[in-house]
Order: sequence, then structure tokens, then C-alpha cells
Amino acid sequence: MIVRLCFAVTAGLACAQSAGQLEIRGTVIESGLGLAGVTVTLYEFGHEPAQATTRTVFATTFTDSKGEFALHPTRAGEYYVEAQKEGYFAETFDGPTADPIETIGDSVSLDQDHPLQARRFTLIRLGELRGRVVDEQGAPLANLRLGLSPATSTQVITDQDGYFTATKLRPGAYLVRIGPERGSPEILRQFSEEDFKVVDRDLEISFWPGGGDLRAASPLPVSSGASLSVGTITSRKASYYRAHLSVQPGDCEPDENWQFTIRTGDAPGVGPSRQVPCSGDFLVRNLLPGLHSFVLSTDDQRRKEKHWAVATAEVTDHNLEVAMTMSPGADITGRLVAANGATLPGKTTLVVSPVLRGWGFTTLVSDEGGTFQIHSLPGDPSQVSARDMGDKFYVKEVRYNGLPVTDGVFTPVPGPANLEIVIDDKAATISGLVADRGKVAGPIMIEAVKWPPPPDTSSVSMLFRTSTITPADDQGKFQINGLAPGEYRVFGVTEGIALKLKPDSLIRLVDHAEKVTLERGGSQNISLKIVEP
Repeated sequence: MIVRLCFAVTAGLACAQSAGQLEIRGTVIESGLGLAGVTVTLYEFGHEPAQATTRTVFATTFTDSKGEFALHPTRAGEYYVEAQKEGYFAETFDGPTADPIETIGDSVSLDQDHPLQARRFTLIRLGELRGRVVDEQGAPLANLRLGLSPATSTQVITDQDGYFTATKLRPGAYLVRIGPERGSPEILRQFSEEDFKVVDRDLEISFWPGGGDLRAASPLPVSSGASLSVGTITSRKASYYRAHLSVQPGDCEPDENWQFTIRTGDAPGVGPSRQVPCSGDFLVRNLLPGLHSFVLSTDDQRRKEKHWAVATAEVTDHNLEVAMTMSPGADITGRLVAANGATLPGKTTLVVSPVLRGWGFTTLVSDEGGTFQIHSLPGDPSQVSARDMGDKFYVKEVRYNGLPVTDGVFTPVPGPANLEIVIDDKAATISGLVADRGKVAGPIMIEAVKWPPPPDTSSVSMLFRTSTITPADDQGKFQINGLAPGEYRVFGVTEGIALKLKPDSLIRLVDHAEKVTLERGGSQNISLKIVEP
């Protein structure tokens, strides 16, 4: 009788997929250990086309002392399994301003060929950093806004006694940043001769623990749910200087605005672009000693031709005068050149990106013969790179007006110019395996950084511009193609860390990276472990 019933239901399909054979099992972990008492809910999607996006609760269970769970659907189909526990959040990262997600889950498909599916989820608790900030006399610094590296969604401000608590921290290594109370550099359009003579005093930029610059700092590892103290931070004062920018020609259209960007060469990242009234004179204050780059540009909608002014100046121990000249930029004729014995990839996508600005990228495509044109390129340093050439090609050399440049970075001069990009078809490859792939849930990203970085003040941000990123597969295998010969630093990170990676944390990751040297057309197979900043 039982046998007849089995064959009566869709030629035995129901028997082949009985509750004893279909299974969704899994593990929920925190900091690599099984997490008990997690609510695991299984949702079932409708089996008819009209109900394919409608889900209903099929079953609910809890993880055991090992963090394991098992669910047994009664028939094949599409499901969604979700894990949740009060006070815990998903490990996924949607950016520093996004609130943490209270649940984590994944889609599951069961059929005759796949009656068993396994999932592994990671939940975290948010941690915190505590401390106190005082001045050099030991007096508390009240209402001081602090920064964290990496950035978080929570504002951190000291209370009346100088104490602070940085909450809602995802597991990771953190630094506390002390900076000037005035904040970023300010632009004054109206000022007197006496204003130009003033040297301001404000809090020195420092990172804690450590108290110095980024390279001297020692990040605090905040584990899941941890509450750590950074101790008492003694903040020192430093001199901040001013620059008088004289712009030629200083003629302006009525109510015209310009875009202004400033970047400190020793600092990671690019300063924000801001709109300023058109003027022949500006006073910029709150400048620390170091190399600074100033960029002005006209509004495309107000003038027939875009004009730029770029100046770089070294601030030492006094205020300074900086002359800037507006010009239409450079008109560049470029071509792809095959290395000796090599072929060219045909039409190639080229990206020209400003090194000192966070805006103004240019994307263009060469013709079949490899020629291209760039019009009105501003006079600040730019980097040219080639994209989508295929696995066997790489950029061997870039020449601007006949002279080779480092890592494709050149500084345009007004007027006509030539740019040659030498392409070789014997690219190198790095492949390998992430040894501890099974210990981490979610995607893993592999990054190869060209080494050493350029020996100039922009080398920190240039680490990003000379790196290649590729994902590892579910087994931890990866392959990076299209690499130039030379030395690299290679490491693996979780996708969440990769999305919020900044130059300061990238420097720390490079310290733990695998060293790889590639020959022209060669390959290396390596084993990696996942690292954290």
C-alpha cells in the first residue's frame, strides 16, 4: 500500500523528497565560535508562478550550544533562511553611515539533485571605545569633535569633563583622531593685510594610541561586543599658517562661482571640492606645514571654454604668497604603442584621473589604430590607465612629451602635447588559495599592490592607484591577470573591509601582505591568510 502511494504522487517525486531526506543545516558563529540561542526562521516561497515572490514562515528553530541548526522542509522548492538574536547584528557592511542590520540570511534552493544545503552565518555585537582628552596643562577639552579611523556612523564628542565614548563599533582595529577645532582649511574672499600676517594656533593632528602620525599609531582591536579604553589623550597645539592666492587673470562674469579644491600632500585622501565666488584674491587659512595643492576651475555653464589654475606650495614656518594662472588646459594627442614584438589590443578604454582632486575623471576610447584625443586637461597631476584590454596585455610604460613618467602620472602643461602608452602582450599572473577561507562568511577580496610606491609625498594615496582587486571564489581560489612585471604586496580581506578601506588602513594591511615578484609573462601561485587593518 505504501509503495502504491509513492508512485501515485507525481511518479514518486514526493517520496524522493520526503521530510527525512530534505535538509537545510548550518552554523551561526561569533568571532569564529558557535553562537547558541539564535532564532533561525525558514521562509517558503509559493510554488505557483503567481506566488513565486510571496514568502510565508515554514518553520522556526534555535541554534544549539555549538551554534548549529537543522531544518527539514517537506518538499522541494525555493526557501529563505534567516538568523537573528537580540543584541546582535549582521556582519555585512553597507558603508560607515548605514545602520547595522539586525538579521542575516540567504536564499536556498532544494531539488532532487540538491536535497541538502548548508549555510554559515556570522553575527556580531557592537563594541565601544572610551577615553578622555585633556590639554597640555591637564585641563579637559570639552565639546571636542573626535574622528575614528575607520569612520563610523556615530558622532564622537567629548563631554564637559573631556570624556568620550565611541559606540556602535563593528569588530575591527580603530584609531582615535584628534584634529584642529576649526576643522578643514577655510577660504576668505575679503581680508586685510593684517589678516594675512596672523599665524593661528589650534590642536595638532594626532592619532591614538600612539599620539603621532598614522605610521606611528597602534590601532586598538575591538572584538565583538568589547568595551575598551584608550586612556587619557593629551592633545598638543600647533601653528597653522595662511596662504594668499593671487589669480591671474582675475576677471569674472557677474555672480560667477569657481570650484576650489585643496589637498595636503602628506595626508591620505583628497580634500572636498567647494564652490567659491570668482575673485582675483583668496586667503586660505588653517594650513599645516607640508605640501599643499590648490586647484581652481571655472563653471562649464558660464564660459564657452573651461579654464583651470593649479599651484603647489610648501608650507614651512610662515605664511606664504601663491600665484595662480587660469588657462584652458592641455590638448593632448595620444596613441598606443606596441612594445617590441608585441601586438595591440585594438580599441582600448582609457581613464584619465586627477591625482589631487576627487572629481574630473575623463573616460575615452582609442580607435582601432590606438590613437586618441584629450581636450582641455587641467594642469594638475593626472594618471592615465588602460582598461578592458584582456588578460595578456599590460601597460609597460607611459611617455608624456617623449619623457617616461612613473605609474602613468604626468603633469599637463597648457597647449598641445603628446602622450604615448606602451602596451606589452606578455602580462604576468598571480593565482592562489585563501587558506582560512572556511573561517569567514561572505565574499573575500584579493588585492595586489605594486611595490614600492612612488617616492613622493602623494605615495600614500598612490597605493590605491597602483593596486588591482579581484574576488576569490567560494573555495578561496583566485587569479589576478594582466599584471606588469615587478614586485607586489598581496593580501586578502573580507568584502566589508574592502568597501571601507582607506589609505591609512591600507598601509597597515600591506605590512602583513605576501611579497611576490613577477617576471614578464610569468606566474606565481601563493597561499594567503585573511588580514585585518
